[in-house]
Amino acid sequence: MAKAKKVKVDPNIIDYYALYNLTRGADSKTLVSQLRKKQGEIKQMMSCSATGSESVMEELLKQDKLVTAAIRIFKNQEKLEEYNAQLDAAIANGTLNTEAQEAAQSALDEIESLFLKGNYNAVIKKCRTAINENGANAKLYNFLAQSYYMVDQGSALAAVDEFVKAFPKDADALDMGVRYNILVHNDMDKAQDYLNRIHEYYTDSALAAIDQIYIHLAQRNTEMAFKEIDAFVSANPSNQDFRKNIAYDMIGFCSKLYACVDYEGDEIAFLTSDEDYQLCKAMAEKAAAVYYDPKV
Repeated sequence: MAKAKKVKVDPNIIDYYALYNLTRGADSKTLVSQLRKKQGEIKQMMSCSATGSESVMEELLKQDKLVTAAIRIFKNQEKLEEYNAQLDAAIANGTLNTEAQEAAQSALDEIESLFLKGNYNAVIKKCRTAINENGANAKLYNFLAQSYYMVDQGSALAAVDEFVKAFPKDADALDMGVRYNILVHNDMDKAQDYLNRIHEYYTDSALAAIDQIYIHLAQRNTEMAFKEIDAFVSANPSNQDFRKNIAYDMIGFCSKLYACVDYEGDEIAFLTSDEDYQLCKAMAEKAAAVYYDPKV
């Protein structure tokens, strides 16, 4: 398998999506059309006598140069793909430094605080405002989808679709697509569609394996799930993140199957079928083995 091409981070890169409120994932024609509209507004201001002062004209010339540079990138597919890769690298490295990005980060800090406090409706409102004002931001879409899941699961699926449209290759967005479609509607076809994209963009990754196993577990196919767990662990014995995540997934399924408990005095009755009890027992034992035994 060929190694992924290392992306050189441009320290001076500008987030045009945030600066001009563009939708990440929109086609080149739409993006260029929006940029040309902005360019037209700048040209109109330059032609007005009211903007004739030297300082104002200098600023307008800077803005015109900036939007022209953006158009050159967005109208060329090869340049656009290279720009997107550099932008993602700059965001991941924390080296992006534009006013629009700083405004988005400020909003993000407040949103994260509200999310941790469980104020999900406020998070939804603030995410929508931040996206509209500062442009696409993967973390904003992530918080938006998670918050909808806590208060309105149907809207959570729509939010995930929005997330993927804005960031088609974002690992968190695709992972949510797999899991939320199973958890909300048990829609295996749509979950599989998202999983196919993960396999396409993240071939042989832990994420691809984890979500494939998640689908097997959701289908109650523990035989296939356990085989794939053993195969991945055998090939990647030091990957502790895989062990942790897959163990948590199995415990999560146990909680769904085996959560109903009836207390009567000192007696405890588990309100579940024998089939679910055996399934839960097998997953719990496997979770413990995967989490603690380095040879599993």
